[in-house]
Amino acid sequence: MDNLTAEAREIAQLRKNFNRLNDVFFKKLLGSPQRKNLTLDFLNGILKESRREFVDIQFIDKDLEPNFNGGKSGKLDIHGVMDGGTIVNIEVQVCPYKYMADRSLYYWSRLYGDQLHKGQNYEKIHAAITINLLEYVYLQEEPAWHNTYFIINNKSGKVLTDKLEMHFMEIPKFSY
Repeated sequence: MDNLTAEAREIAQLRKNFNRLNDVFFKKLLGSPQRKNLTLDFLNGILKESRREFVDIQFIDKDLEPNFNGGKSGKLDIHGVMDGGTIVNIEVQVCPYKYMADRSLYYWSRLYGDQLHKGQNYEKIHAAITINLLEYVYLQEEPAWHNTYFIINNKSGKVLTDKLEMHFMEIPKFSY
């Protein structure tokens, strides 16, 4: 009986110390075709204010190859194409990263800019959405835990295009 109690305490301690944003765990949880319904629920919950509800996702290659010799490559955490063609990238960052906005914009630009092939019209470009789940406070001046960014007119506040959407979700700011 004492061993069971010690084992129960050990399990409780492991649960307490478990990082839900661990890359491997998170990718297995939301980046797997077998769990795409969970991924869709997650995405639709985040995007409910800005997008229609998605009903399907196709997971695609996570590697961003350089566009030129000596160019920067990248490895995305979860990368998918939603029904209708919207491209989604979900990134998890546990360690504070000073240039997270730049990194996010770089990944977004690659997803957006690599869509067209020679001869295709710009009307074929789909929206690209980046979602960043952060285990640290990155946007010090923003009180909300979930902040969404678009390209907007700084005078009128009108959105120029719905093709760029970036979410920063700071877990330490979240409260139930």
